[in-house]
Parts: sequence; structure tokens; C-alpha cells
Amino acid sequence: MPAIRSLSEFNRNQNALIEELADTCEPLYLTRNGAACVVVMDASAFDEAMSFRNELLNRSFARIVA
Repeated sequence: MPAIRSLSEFNRNQNALIEELADTCEPLYLTRNGAACVVVMDASAFDEAMSFRNELLNRSFARIVA
């Protein structure tokens, strides 16, 4: 289940929540007025996710072209 916090809580507890992001490597959904408005993620976890995504896209493209 994804981690969800209010934007206000994130603003009050940024350091602790950023440490939690680094520890878990999972995204944090921030809400405004009860609705998701943004997703925050540790930079290294994001880079890893994007590398994985790009690798999959490259493999898919290579199959289509071949």
C-alpha cells in the first residue's frame, strides 16, 4: 500500500519524511484537501526506476524493429 501524507504534514516534517523516503525507496503521495496532488520520491530510487523503465522501453523497441 502506498505511503500517503498531507502536503501540510510534509511541510511540517520534511526532514523526517525525506529520511523515510531514503530508507524505504518507495514513493510518497502527498494530498491537498484530501486528494492526491503530487508524488515525492528519493532521487536515487527515482533514477533506478527510470533506468529500469528505459531499459524495458529499449527492449520493446528492439523487438519491434527486429
